[in-house]
Amino acid sequence: MDFTRHTHATLLLESGINIKVVSELLGHADTTTTSEIYTHVTPKMKGQVIDLIEKMQNGGQTEDKEENLSS
Repeated sequence: MDFTRHTHATLLLESGINIKVVSELLGHADTTTTSEIYTHVTPKMKGQVIDLIEKMQNGGQTEDKEENLSS
């Protein structure tokens, strides 16, 4: 297994790069190969999902603790 290749793909996706772009950079004919073999879920990705769900539950508003303290 080429860990550098897997890490590269995962970090690109983690930073928000579109999977089609990552797939092309890796030389894949389609995104299926990229998503099934070369990408992995990271703790940061899970945290991003949790943050998004919390934002949706708050009506799309984020809670800024510093802003609330100064009010």
